[in-house]
Amino acid sequence: MTERGFLFDLDGTLVDTAVDFVAVINHFRTAHKLSRLTTAEISPLVNGGGAIMTEASFGISQDHPGFAELQNQFLNYYEKVIGLHCHLYSGMDNLLAILEANHTPWGIVTNKHRRFATVLLERLGLRPNCLVCGDDIANGKPAPDALLLAAKKIGTPASALGYCGDHERDIAAGIAAGMHTISVAYGYLAPHIDVTTWGAHEIADSPQELAEQIISFVQGTH
Repeated sequence: MTERGFLFDLDGTLVDTAVDFVAVINHFRTAHKLSRLTTAEISPLVNGGGAIMTEASFGISQDHPGFAELQNQFLNYYEKVIGLHCHLYSGMDNLLAILEANHTPWGIVTNKHRRFATVLLERLGLRPNCLVCGDDIANGKPAPDALLLAAKKIGTPASALGYCGDHERDIAAGIAAGMHTISVAYGYLAPHIDVTTWGAHEIADSPQELAEQIISFVQGTH
């Protein structure tokens, strides 16, 4: 049987990065005399990317004449503090240790740009077998391109890989790539989101459940 491997989305799946964004957004809101936002208010914004979080940081919309400059300020400050507050979700360090001890290939496929992802992984001490970022490919998720590139980098057929993420586009990309998919229900979901509609092969309600599902998949015990 072909050796199996596993790929992870980054923010809200493998790493709880919202705390970094809470620090950055409230840094700018405080500087501009805006009320601070709570973690619960900021977490659902993370999947929206830098533009959405820039809006929250400065209390503006994307049609603001100075938006591009303010987004650059947001991203530059984020780069300075990235990884200083965030952490792996509970049990993920142990899961990665098990995968590595068993020589199971694993990687990260994220919409995050390489400029930020490499700094984050370095500060967290993570060394995946491959890292594919949003600016590495022309067509991001939900297109399967990033996942197929990761499969090529790892040297494992896409059909022998799994992928997990906390956004519908992650699951759509995984299905399109022919991978085993797991919806992460503990990530940065807006309250109205129903993960059961995404069509994943499995749903993980907690990091612990995700770890169990991944181990079962890579061991071929499904």
